[in-house]
Amino acid sequence: MTELSEVTGVTTRQITKFIREGRISVIDAPNLSYPCEVCGTTYIQEGNMCPACRTRLTNELNQSVRDGQAKKDNETSQKSVYAAIDKYNK
Repeated sequence: MTELSEVTGVTTRQITKFIREGRISVIDAPNLSYPCEVCGTTYIQEGNMCPACRTRLTNELNQSVRDGQAKKDNETSQKSVYAAIDKYNK
């Protein structure tokens, strides 16, 4: 990336932007990579996130969905209990 920047006079930031936008292809340039937008330490050749950050995000989203479903299930069961108590208190 640095070498390409020096030869072309284009900043590495601009080159990275062009790659992310698909304006520059890295298919034929296996040594050309850029930092992950999340962790910034892992260098990638496509997308915005490295595989580790993508996996972590996926796991967090899945856990959030499970937590939301569990909360919804708990609220539904509490409503049933309240309905049963109200029925017997009349």
